[in-house]
Amino acid sequence: MPSHNRHGDELYIDILSQIEEIIEKYHHTGYQVILCGDMNASLFRDDRSRDKRFKCFIENNGLCLTDNYPKAPTFYHHNGVMSSQIDYILHKDCDVNFIYTVKIEDRNPLNVSDHTLLIARIHGVIKASQSSVGKKQIIKRPNWARCDKEKYQEAIRESVTNIDTVNLDNASNEISKLIDLLHSAGKKINTKLQRNNHCKDSW
Repeated sequence: MPSHNRHGDELYIDILSQIEEIIEKYHHTGYQVILCGDMNASLFRDDRSRDKRFKCFIENNGLCLTDNYPKAPTFYHHNGVMSSQIDYILHKDCDVNFIYTVKIEDRNPLNVSDHTLLIARIHGVIKASQSSVGKKQIIKRPNWARCDKEKYQEAIRESVTNIDTVNLDNASNEISKLIDLLHSAGKKINTKLQRNNHCKDSW
């Protein structure tokens, strides 16, 4: 969110309006709305103008903090004196079954940001769904014990010249031709095919 710079309040109000439209759009389509990030306003501070706007925005859009939300600084000014809690994770108050906890991490020397980390642990169940996969093709294979291998190889040699192995503009097309060639060679020598018990994807 915009900070306290020139025209900052105008930008702040404009962005709040945009977020409000997003909440309105997605909440009514069945999504659970979570708003999180650097709000550049505080809920636990004196009522300065930016804080009032943010609180009004939360109230108008039915947002709230989870139970037992921690109160601790999330922003530390570079002057080493000022600090405030301006980073939040909020949700729609009508989502009563939406359960999560929030933790504000302590300052860490490896974190070069002037903000600390907020961690939310959301309790829920991920439902597994059966992916819709197209019907797999059952590939038959020659019964090599009854196959005349010499005739089979000869049938392949006669047809393999139709495959351009030098200028492979489209390798997948040439591979498809090769697969068709092998099946065609099997049919030419009238091999008895046995059904493979396993489903294999064709290329």
